[in-house]
Amino acid sequence: MRRPIHLTHVLIGIVLLFLVILVVVGAKNSPPPFHRGQDPRIAAFTNGMTFFSDVPATVPANGAALLDGSFALRPLTPAQAAQVGLTKDQAIAAAKSMGGQLPVAQALLASFTAVGTLPFPGDQGPVAKPIENVPAWIITFTRTTPVMHVGRFVPKGTPTPASSPPAQYYHLNVVINAETGKIVLGFDTP
Repeated sequence: MRRPIHLTHVLIGIVLLFLVILVVVGAKNSPPPFHRGQDPRIAAFTNGMTFFSDVPATVPANGAALLDGSFALRPLTPAQAAQVGLTKDQAIAAAKSMGGQLPVAQALLASFTAVGTLPFPGDQGPVAKPIENVPAWIITFTRTTPVMHVGRFVPKGTPTPASSPPAQYYHLNVVINAETGKIVLGFDTP
């Protein structure tokens, strides 16, 4: 003898089906994660690099990842070194437009990448201005009074907890294209 199907069983089935559809559609349309542990660009580009909170004095042979992998430095290749047309003093002079009268702590010549400007793996769309493996001088200026940022450094668009204590950044790093002398970007480090 067959048991009658109750209306509650049908409703439960419909609700479960609806939830499964929401989860599947939501997973396909969710934005990519933006922190070191999940951003596939950071994981792929900084694989094997040494992580630093500040710009190192020299670039390790395996490369340096800064600020949780948001920026990457590698030693210049021989081809890149041949393209360098800017001296250290010229790079410092160019960086002074951002650093002003702050004292220069160091100048480092390296291959620079802003990982957040790279396309996501499999993305076929155009990327506005990827900054990847640019021969650059990274000029570090030191402040006597820190710049305060709420929360820790995270790429643009990533929410930060409102309760995070302000981070203190004493260094302004100005990236100068070692071929053209133009400013690529600037960023703060502790």
